[in-house]
Amino acid sequence: MKWFGVVLILLFSTSPALAVTLTLSNTPSSIDLNQFSFSVFVDGPSDGTNYLRADLFKEGSTNYFGETFNGTDWHSDSTGTNYLPVTIQSSTGSAQLTARIGSPSQSEYPGPGQYKLRVRRYTSSGNPASGDEQNIVDVAITYSQPTPTSQPASTPTNTPVPITPTPKPTNTPKPSTTPKPTSTNTPPSTPAVLGSTTEPSLIPTSTPVIRSTHNPQPTTNNYLAYAIIALGVILLSVSGFLFLKQRKSA
Repeated sequence: MKWFGVVLILLFSTSPALAVTLTLSNTPSSIDLNQFSFSVFVDGPSDGTNYLRADLFKEGSTNYFGETFNGTDWHSDSTGTNYLPVTIQSSTGSAQLTARIGSPSQSEYPGPGQYKLRVRRYTSSGNPASGDEQNIVDVAITYSQPTPTSQPASTPTNTPVPITPTPKPTNTPKPSTTPKPTSTNTPPSTPAVLGSTTEPSLIPTSTPVIRSTHNPQPTTNNYLAYAIIALGVILLSVSGFLFLKQRKSA
């Protein structure tokens, strides 16, 4: 009977561990692609810092999606300390949580309809908490996510566009350059030799007039020269005559 008493003492002396409860309030009835906010009250954890993350999921599915704003950035990864911190004092804490659906895959979000919203808690070390009790709320998501298989209401027929070959540019002939003369100094034409039957290959356009040195044309200067010569001859004749006359007289 002693062992029975020991068991009773242990049962009544050991205080039961209290479960942590997460209570959601002010949740929206429907959401779309835009962000939304709601309140979270935490009761029961040890004092310190906890981290809160919003989860969206289809009922009966474990494919959770959604992004949570931590005050600086949006996160949907598995690092617990990346989420919204909440200070726990006297085993209680509260926070205003902001979330959005983000960019879920087709398996996570098959389309508009009724979904579930819950809050996941991480401990101060960033590990997922277990055994939390929470009130999961219903929320309608109205966002229609485009899918690769969706087709537009009216698909225009693809009219083949004829491919017109681009004409190659024609080679425009360059203007021919005027050939430069091989020699700018045209050699003087050789006068024809009397009695020669060979004619010159080039006939000059203007034949220079060759004056004969034997029959020069009289000019004014030539007349003056003739007059001086004649006057000289006359003077010499007179001087000779006077000289001879003087000798005869003597």
